[in-house]
Amino acid sequence: MDGNTADFSEDFDAGALEGAQGTIPGAQASDEFAQRLEEAYGKPLDSLAYGPESYDATILVALAAVHSGGTDGPSIQSSMAAVSGATGGTECSAFAECVEPARRW
Repeated sequence: MDGNTADFSEDFDAGALEGAQGTIPGAQASDEFAQRLEEAYGKPLDSLAYGPESYDATILVALAAVHSGGTDGPSIQSSMAAVSGATGGTECSAFAECVEPARRW
């Protein structure tokens, strides 16, 4: 759980946080994505904060490895712009459909 929305009711006098608002970092995960994430993790998750962003980052790194043909840091770094769309590229929405275009970008 993110500290912005943790339950601090036991830590402060009643009413001290009245009107306070918290934020959840990151993108709102779709129900389908949340279900897939929990299935992969093997149990319900307390929070999906940064889940979509972490997934996207993992896919980008994997595609950069495909694009560069290497799994070392410098190879992956050299291909991040190409696979992230910064240089045009081909729009795709799943790793499997992105692999072949990543080899050509």
